Amino acid sequence: MSSSNALETVELSHHFGAKMACSKLNIKVPHGSFYGFLGANGAGKTTAIRAILGLIKPTHGTSTVFGESGPLNRKHLGALVETPVFFEDLSTLDNLLYLAPLRNCSHNDARELLNKMGLWENKNDPARTLSLGMRQRLGIARALLGDPKLLILDEPTNGLDPEWRKIIRNILEEKKNNGTTIFMSSHLLLEIEQMCTHIGVLKEGKLIFQGPFSSLDTHKSQVLVNSESPEKLQQFLENHNDISILKSDASGFLIGLKNKSSAQLNRELHLADISLSALIPQKVSLESTFLDILSEDHP
Repeated sequence: MSSSNALETVELSHHFGAKMACSKLNIKVPHGSFYGFLGANGAGKTTAIRAILGLIKPTHGTSTVFGESGPLNRKHLGALVETPVFFEDLSTLDNLLYLAPLRNCSHNDARELLNKMGLWENKNDPARTLSLGMRQRLGIARALLGDPKLLILDEPTNGLDPEWRKIIRNILEEKKNNGTTIFMSSHLLLEIEQMCTHIGVLKEGKLIFQGPFSSLDTHKSQVLVNSESPEKLQQFLENHNDISILKSDASGFLIGLKNKSSAQLNRELHLADISLSALIPQKVSLESTFLDILSEDHP
């Protein structure tokens, strides 16, 4: 396995009977990156995460953490899975203190984590009495025990109010800035857009896109173009498969470029003897790009 990746899977697959949940996943999470794991509901994200963590046995394939497979290197890993499970009759604090020695975490640090998650007033409450948001915060505190080098988080802000979402984002940003590698699934695309350096997109159990967040700019971009010869410009645009006309009005043509930069388009139009009166790159949201990727045909 490449030492440049904190987390890596090779052909990771899991089937529930005849149903394929995830298939031949080759995920590569570089050291120090913040990797956003995206996909529609039912795409297989949680199954993939559970297989990576060893909570379910993959049908095929392997996963490694810092180049090593098996449970020994999991001491460097903190995780939050969907719907975290606790020792329900133990207190909130005891849930952390029980695991602290296994994670090389002092009891004082565990107490500080509980306080950081706003649960100190509930330290003596049995875990079964906690609300959904409190359970989520306790799960995040548990994942952070021992300051792990790698965090694997499945929808960490699920069930949290806007204030706590912001607090958790700030904590994760701080972890990333201090060198922690983070692999996180989320259905909140703005959250991914604000924090992630890399993304992977899962569709029907298959990884259909993976790469640095910056590479999305070349995957598909939008440009507003206009010319004093709009008919000639329109004909040019319609004759190129890597250009799609999204909208046209008096301001010009809003077009989508696939694997082509606006500079390349400008050169091609110049060679076609089409002079432009406007060529203005447009900001493309992650939501728009995500939907574009999902809509494309994939083998």
